[in-house]
Amino acid sequence: MERPVAREPAPAPASDGGDVRAYDIMGGQVVLSLHPNYAELISATPSPGYSVRTWEHPDGWLRIEFTAGQHGSSLIVTWHDGPIRVSTQAY
Repeated sequence: MERPVAREPAPAPASDGGDVRAYDIMGGQVVLSLHPNYAELISATPSPGYSVRTWEHPDGWLRIEFTAGQHGSSLIVTWHDGPIRVSTQAY
């Protein structure tokens, strides 16, 4: 099984002061605007053959999941209990 690859380009300042980051993981690409105390989802683009689902919670996390059949990956961003953390997982 292919492992997700999180690739972070150099941050580009967003108009509202956030850092825009792109993450290429198995099944698609996620673009986020990261701020000191929260993150915003800009886009979640699935690769051909994959679908995407997103969850956002006002208490400090969001999740993006790409799936194709029984395979997929997810990117989870949390900031509810400390600095922003981005993690990925394939299944």
